[in-house]
Amino acid sequence: MSKNYKTLLSGGTRALRFALAGALLLGAGVQANAQTYCTPLYSSACTYGDDIKDVIVNGASGTLISNLNTPCPTGGYQDYTASTAANMTVSLIQNSTYTGNVTTNYSCCEDVRAWIDYNNNGTFEASEQLFTPLINIGSSSTGAFSFTVPLTASAGVRRMRVRLGYYGTATMDPCNTVSYGECHDYKVTIMPLAPPNNAGIGSLVSPASNTPFCSNTMQEVAVSVVNLGNNALTTANIHWSLDGVMQPSLTLPVALPNYKDSVTVVLGQVLFPTTAPRTVKAWTSLPNNLADTDHSDDTLTKSPAATLQGVDVHVSPNDTIICDGSSITLDAGEHPLNPFYVWNNGSLEQTRSVNQSGTYIVKVQNNIGCYDMDTVVVQVHPHPIINSIAIIDNSDGSFTFNVIGAQHIFNYSWNFDDGTAEQPGTGTPTQLIHSFADCGEYNVTLTLSNDCST
Repeated sequence: MSKNYKTLLSGGTRALRFALAGALLLGAGVQANAQTYCTPLYSSACTYGDDIKDVIVNGASGTLISNLNTPCPTGGYQDYTASTAANMTVSLIQNSTYTGNVTTNYSCCEDVRAWIDYNNNGTFEASEQLFTPLINIGSSSTGAFSFTVPLTASAGVRRMRVRLGYYGTATMDPCNTVSYGECHDYKVTIMPLAPPNNAGIGSLVSPASNTPFCSNTMQEVAVSVVNLGNNALTTANIHWSLDGVMQPSLTLPVALPNYKDSVTVVLGQVLFPTTAPRTVKAWTSLPNNLADTDHSDDTLTKSPAATLQGVDVHVSPNDTIICDGSSITLDAGEHPLNPFYVWNNGSLEQTRSVNQSGTYIVKVQNNIGCYDMDTVVVQVHPHPIINSIAIIDNSDGSFTFNVIGAQHIFNYSWNFDDGTAEQPGTGTPTQLIHSFADCGEYNVTLTLSNDCST
């Protein structure tokens, strides 16, 4: 059969065309199980130009299917549900009406039907046909249609099938064999009747309920923020509290274009000191900078808890100073669940004796893998010292005293052995002049002290 032959038939009897095509008809397509859709069959597909040229569906919130000048695929069936190209999917709202059209390159006599799997059971049922079949459309006419999404349509991502077949295919369904034509599948998103602008907290993402963690650890607390409105969600405020105490608010990090789109938002890092639960409450406000008219889905309250007994190490004593020549014992404490101790010098004991300045680190881990670490800084303080005292006779009964090489001195006191009061001071001694009232021999004493000795 040639293209010219079919063209001659186009204005006359169609029975001959079907008779010639009859020998090529295949068995009917088999309906698949849920989520696995049947493949519509064509015996001759677009051999004579019986194709879908354009598909246009005007959806909600400016969404659009506009698939123009499409080529005919081998076998006549094309699945566009995974397409990421622009204008290849729409959002549809329950109980709302939408329009569209289908065109063909063939001169006349094409039928068009369409279905959406509203209940998501993997089958295009008769009740899911969108409109009365378009009959006898051609290249000079547009197959305009409209349809209303029923209230019973389940919300979520669904499949739409648009099928074209040559006139006379009165029994064309979503799956059976037709002689000439083409079929497309598209992804659509069904949205419930919802406020135009609405946001809410969907779930507690972390700490995950199925992931145990140790007490006395910091945990990331994150929630999912969901667009629960029919408009794209571009802004929203996210508030949260911990055990009833308000925490800093956040804003939506990315836009959520479609109903039920969501994003994970990290609220903060939270310490779980024991295995007792902590109450996390999160809620949204001002979706798209507008008042939220539906508060029923704004808020989520959860009480995550550490399920593993952790370790809480506090070395005793904490940061400290010892005197030169002495030592101190650092104690990492006793802990449950048969812990082992590892110090940064390789020691495996609970305690450690030290006599030098340094940073001392210990890790304590119990037999279920929970651990904690603590760090102690020890400083060794030397005794107070001086090199010498320079004394200058001023020849007027007074003497100048200069302390040379003084170090590590907190306090000092001069005693001039002449009955006058001692002269105390703090820090390093400075130059001092003392006058003696009477001639004689005096034992002058400088007493130095710090936290370690005098």
